Amino acid sequence: MYSTKYTFLSLFIAAALVGGALYTTSDEREVLVDNVSNNMAETVTATTFLAKNTDEERVIIDVRTPEEYDSGRIRGSKNINFYSPTFTQEVDKLDKSKKYSVYCRSGNRSGQALALMEQLGFEDVIDLGGGVGAWTHIGQELCIDC
Repeated sequence: MYSTKYTFLSLFIAAALVGGALYTTSDEREVLVDNVSNNMAETVTATTFLAKNTDEERVIIDVRTPEEYDSGRIRGSKNINFYSPTFTQEVDKLDKSKKYSVYCRSGNRSGQALALMEQLGFEDVIDLGGGVGAWTHIGQELCIDC
């Protein structure tokens, strides 16, 4: 019984410490996500993605399928299907000195696109962490005929 009591207490304290370390405010999470990389290719929160896309020089690329793109997209985005066999060639043709923002449904494909673009020598690329789900979560809309 003595041992069980201290084992439980140890587990409780460990869980509290881990839980406290994992809990952050939304502002703290944004800083954590945005500071993952010091180079110009990074995954950012939806709020940061929105703020950075006020720059008219930034090109927004939706890497979802054409069907997903047609069902609703971020205004002004261009579709380059991640699953297309020519995806790498299409991306490699883009002007590497321009600023790019990439997104997908959940952040998986766009995260892979971000890594590819960094390898191909793009200078400034951001990825929407959480994809269109994160985008709509902050109150932004997807458009169909835009």
